[in-house]
Amino acid sequence: MKMNTARKTAIAVACIAAAFAPILAQDAADPFKAEENKLKIAFGTQLPPYVIRDIEDLDFVKLPPYVIPEGGMGMEMDIVRQALKEEGYTVEPVFLRQENIKDELAKNPVDGISPCNEDAGMENMHYSASHISYHNAAMTTKNAKFKIKSVADLSDKKVYAFQNAKLYLGPDFKHAVENNKDYSEIPLRGRHMSMAMNEKDAVIVMDKNIFNYYLAAHIALANAKNNFLVNNIFQPTQFKVAFKDEAVRDAFNRGLEKIRKDGRYQRIVEQYELLMQKRIEKAEQVARKAIKDEGSWF
Repeated sequence: MKMNTARKTAIAVACIAAAFAPILAQDAADPFKAEENKLKIAFGTQLPPYVIRDIEDLDFVKLPPYVIPEGGMGMEMDIVRQALKEEGYTVEPVFLRQENIKDELAKNPVDGISPCNEDAGMENMHYSASHISYHNAAMTTKNAKFKIKSVADLSDKKVYAFQNAKLYLGPDFKHAVENNKDYSEIPLRGRHMSMAMNEKDAVIVMDKNIFNYYLAAHIALANAKNNFLVNNIFQPTQFKVAFKDEAVRDAFNRGLEKIRKDGRYQRIVEQYELLMQKRIEKAEQVARKAIKDEGSWF
């Protein structure tokens, strides 16, 4: 018997919520031990489905998830939590803006930072094994006047990229956009995302999953699903957690290996893949209803 969409969505959200129960309950009987093993981990904002801080990281179209557990949720957050939990640590998330992470860290001392890697140029940090990959791409509208076949093609296009893109996308990308007056790094969400999506001849450079997450809201507003091409011109970016304490880094690596081997890592990934699928389906329903009620939006 096939489950309907509402039931599948309920199961997906329930599975994600259930993952938080043991984390929140851990060491509840021994508050002194819990405090001793608590780590402040900084996560970037505006990174769904990897990091979903609160309702502000969603959208004003009512798409799942509808409830954000206290402390946030997300594919990346759940992986970090589970890996550290294996070694007896709990996570207190701190949410920092990506555009000037060094200044943010000076104001908000933490035990670790995610996502990060050596390209960020932070000193005196110990980097973990890669715990997540971001798959960046160049998104263009299907009716754009140009084609994107390589990173070099971005040199003379209007480009909206995620913040700190020049740090993480390699020397070829940095060289391509260095003298491009139409290149900008902006928070790719909300009104910024709508602005970028509505420009026919602009290129949006960001992770494909994050793009699809916000695209769901855009579909609901503008029936836009089939308007974009995904140009895969970048290699996946391997991200890590940067820890201040080498011993904690080693503990995280051990925990990460355990959850990879026993299948929990893959289950976390699949839960959020299902959540993404349900967002798109819900968005399409909203778009179809709006078109039926009001006629074509174009």
